[in-house]
Amino acid sequence: MKIDQEAVVEEATRPEWARITGAAQRIGIRTSRFYELIAESNGASRTCVLRSPDAERGPRLIYMPSVFAYLDRVAAEQEQAAAR
Repeated sequence: MKIDQEAVVEEATRPEWARITGAAQRIGIRTSRFYELIAESNGASRTCVLRSPDAERGPRLIYMPSVFAYLDRVAAEQEQAAAR
């Protein structure tokens, strides 16, 4: 089996945390659909908001491994449903 070295390096250098737009682009969906995905995951997708101490707002970051785990779970459920 041939190992794609570029893919291995790319995977190793990808950030684990990403902004919403970057996370949506990595998966290949629109930002609005990504917000829906987060809501559908019922807390399975980890997020955090980086705020300065006196700020009311800040960028929301998504923990990408949690998103991929959720997508894997959804895919497995769909495969089971299709097999019935």
